[in-house]
Order: sequence, then C-alpha cells, then structure tokens
Amino acid sequence: MRAVEALGLLLLAGAASWQAPARIAEPFVPVAVTYRPELVRDRERAQADLEAIRTLGFNTIRVPIARATAGAAAGNQSVEDVDRVLDSASRSGLKVILQLDASSCRDTGAVLADAALFATATTEGGARHGSLYALALENSPPTGTCSPFIGDRLTQLARALRAKGHRIIATWTAEPAVLRLAAGEASGHDDRAVAASVDLYGVVVPPVSRTGFPDAVALGLALDGVRSAARDKTWMMVEAPSSQPPAAASPLRVTVWSAVSRGARGLIFGEWRVPDGHSGTSLVEPDGTLSVRARAAAGIARVIARNPALFAPLRPRPAKIAVAYGPGATGEFADRYRRLFERNLPTDLVHAEDLEAAASRYSMVLTGSAPADVAAAAKRFSEVRIANASGPLETRFLESSDVLMFIALNHADEPQRVTFTFSPDTQEAIWQNMETGTAVNFVAGPDGPRYSYSFAAKDALVLMIRKDIR
Repeated sequence: MRAVEALGLLLLAGAASWQAPARIAEPFVPVAVTYRPELVRDRERAQADLEAIRTLGFNTIRVPIARATAGAAAGNQSVEDVDRVLDSASRSGLKVILQLDASSCRDTGAVLADAALFATATTEGGARHGSLYALALENSPPTGTCSPFIGDRLTQLARALRAKGHRIIATWTAEPAVLRLAAGEASGHDDRAVAASVDLYGVVVPPVSRTGFPDAVALGLALDGVRSAARDKTWMMVEAPSSQPPAAASPLRVTVWSAVSRGARGLIFGEWRVPDGHSGTSLVEPDGTLSVRARAAAGIARVIARNPALFAPLRPRPAKIAVAYGPGATGEFADRYRRLFERNLPTDLVHAEDLEAAASRYSMVLTGSAPADVAAAAKRFSEVRIANASGPLETRFLESSDVLMFIALNHADEPQRVTFTFSPDTQEAIWQNMETGTAVNFVAGPDGPRYSYSFAAKDALVLMIRKDIR
C-alpha cells in the first residue's frame, strides 16, 4: 500500500471516535501571533500573555507542533501542551490554529504517526474547548525527487482531515510556484493542486526572490502568484520566521497591506515570545515590553480583526490585464509583470491551463514572447494616475457589495508627496482613513477626483467609503 493511502486510512481510523468542533460562524478573519505550546507550562504567565494578545487586538494564536516533538511525546507531554493551549485560549477568547510540519522524505513513518496523533489530539481537545479554528499543514521547500511526494502527501492529508470536518490551511515555506518559474526553475510541485484540497492557502512572506527584480516587484509577483494559485479560495499571509532582528514596523505595514490588497483574508505574525533556550526573535522584548514591530502588528490587527464584517467580504477589484504563465516559462512573463507593475497597473497571473476559461474576463491577456505595449495599456486601463512620485508606489482597490477600499503603498525608502487622480466615477464624498480614523476629502477635478498625500518611507494608506455615500 502506498504511504499516502496508508496516511488517509490511519487518520480516519485514529480520529474515528471524535468529531471536529463546530465551525465558526462567519464573518471571521483570523489575525494571529505565533505562540509555542511549551510556553503554556507556565500557566500564570501564559494566561497573562494570551490576555495581552487579545487586548492588543489579535483574535487567534498559531501553535506550531514540531514533528520531532510530537513523534517523541506521543500520548503525553505534547498532547498535554496542546490541551492546555486550547483551554487557555478558550478562556482568553482566542481561536487557535494548530500547525504540524507535514514534510519529510526520509522518515515517512514518523510523519504518518504524527498526523494520527495530531488529528486525534486536536479533535478531542477542540471539541472540548471550542477554541480550535483550523489545522495548518506546513511544508518545507520541496526539492528533487521529494517534491511530488510531499505535495501528494499534503493533498491526501488535507483531504482526510477535511473529511472529518476540519478547516485546513496549507502553508509553504518556499516561494510560490510562479516565482520559481520566474527564476527559470522546474518543480514537480503544483501550488494550484494543493490549493484545491484545502480551505485556505497560506504563503510565507517576505519571499526569497531570485528574479533579480526590486523588492516591491518581487513581493507583488509572489502575492499575485499566490492569489492565482488559490483561485476561488481565500488565502493567508504568514510572516517568515527569522533568527535575525526583524525589520522595522514600516516595512511590516507595507508587506501586510500589500497582502490584504491582493485578497489575503488571514494574517499570521511571528513569535510572541521565544522560550528560554531557543533562538529566534519575538514580538515581546526580553524586558517584557512590546517591540515597535509588535505595536505595528497590533495596530493592523485592531483594524482588521475588529471589523470582520467589513473585511471578510472584500475582494480585489477585477484586473483588466492578465499575464499567462505555466511550466517551462523562462521569466518572460515575470518581466511583463514588472513593466505593468511599474505603471501601477493591477495585473492577474493566469496559469496556462486556466487561460481559455479565464480569457473572457480580461481586456488584455499577454502571452508568448511578443512585447506588451505597456504605455498604451497604461493609458487605456489605468484607474489611478499618480503625479510627482519619485519612487515605487502602487494602488489597489478592494470592494464588496457595500464598501469600496483604496490601498496605496509607498515601497520607496524615502518619503514622497504625491497626488492621485481617480477615474471620474470614483466617489468624491468623505472617505475614512482606516488606521487613524480621520476623515479624508477628495477634491473634484476636471479629470476626476484628486487627493494629495505625504507618505513616509515604506508607508501605507488605507481608505474606505460605503458605496451608498455620495
């Protein structure tokens, strides 16, 4: 019997006596920090931590279950830690994403045993405490002959757990396939196939890019690639772990709002606290105070997690331009994406297999090696014109049936004051700055409403208006 078939049977048998907890009534947008399970052994400090996390505006914690830890502690300490986390989170009003490392080429038996333990422990604890939001399956970068097997295993594992009623998130610590293709790499892993088997698709950012493009373009290409892989699924942004001091708060805001502008409906930030004896960086300083980065993350959490009815239904405004990609690409499609990005033209990435079905949605689809007439496209399809920009700056619209949201991102390392000119059908009434709560007035102009704004370096602007306000 193949390992992936055995995995499905083992999961279904191991968790047969338990039922998954009831799913959360929507709308709900998870905004989490990472909290290691061993931290709950100090119950008093853990409860204080979780209450602080909730007070700051986060609504979820991600709890990573290491493969080695779970396998070595089957039936005792790791299960107790999971149970304590679920109980403590429930009492603090937080939901829990339990994450298991599902990758291993050499130790298949351990992966299968861990999966059975994981399914049984989480369904039991989740049903008892009611705090379990989702099971997250994480994979290390797929390489060589291991790549198709890991992707196949992840798909089978996700299907088996979803059959038990769990919400499943798949997160990848590697670049999305679209970025690997941009770098001219072949891979046996297909992000689209994995995304089809899960509830939410997660990507670790910032990506490690080998395209040679500026950071802003590489980030946009990666996030739009994830959106392409997820297709009709929502997706999550996962902050990359690091043993180095993390970037300052400003780049964090640009990265997070870049993801939200492209449809991310879940955010997972880094470690809240690193246990003694472990390496890594955390949101809480050694003296117990919050880092600047933690305060920035909390500010974003308060905006999104406390307004789920507003954010949950928002979707990126449909792009008018698409760039096709697929196996065997040499990076030409990525260069087209770069040129469109530099003209502030929102662009979809469409896999070659989906192109025929999707082509009717776009006014322009770029394929093959013919150069795109970017200047003509900018004149024809631009919804926002930007004057006086001295560095990379992009804009995106999100909308639901009730709300229109405008996100502008200054990717430059220096401040810049710019003037936006919107299409004539854009509302001129009072908009609201979502981060500051202040009112914003657009000014009527001959070519459409205008608004001038002074960006700090690596800055974001998030405005919203209800569609019934004129």
